Amino acid sequence: ANRISLRFINSKIFSIYSHDLLTINTDIDYQTTLRKILKANIIFVRGFIRHRSYNDIIDFHSIIKNHYKPANALQNKITEPIKKLSQSDVIIGVAIRQGDYRNWKDGRYFLETKTYIRWMIEIKKFFKNESVGFFIASDEKQDLSLFCGLNYFFRKGHPISNLYSLSLCDYVISVPSSFVGWAHFIGKIPCLTLDKKVRKIEINDFKIL
Repeated sequence: ANRISLRFINSKIFSIYSHDLLTINTDIDYQTTLRKILKANIIFVRGFIRHRSYNDIIDFHSIIKNHYKPANALQNKITEPIKKLSQSDVIIGVAIRQGDYRNWKDGRYFLETKTYIRWMIEIKKFFKNESVGFFIASDEKQDLSLFCGLNYFFRKGHPISNLYSLSLCDYVISVPSSFVGWAHFIGKIPCLTLDKKVRKIEINDFKIL
């Protein structure tokens, strides 16, 4: 949205407004942004709010969800992981993001695949009385032998399909990412943010809407 909006921001034909949601920190910021949005013909929004509450938009959840429905042609791909893991009591979505995160912010949010797996094992311990299936959505190829011992369905790429498949899971886990934040919001599912320090999981570690 940022790259596209910058091309048209000085247009004399349309009233265009481009805004980064992450700059909204106070009620005054919110009201100022709302006034500008209502005056614009075309609106570009970036920086989906993934690390704060969704209080400002939760009342419009159903409208937003219906407006941004994926194409019907994608439905089979979207439901495929859920169907494959249907025998599991709990389905956990795992978004492995490694490509751009290797260097972005000096690799602050980059996790090795083995670290993701250690988190998955902790998740499995948390649901010790239930069978757990993992839908693993990755931006890169993975050595699937590393996931031996876990019940999983793996898929690389397919960004839109993976995004909405994650939203259908019971829980979702990943490093900080607006990609996962959207799945968390659209699916209204608890989200666990991962970091390099794998630890025992408590229920309060999950962010809910």
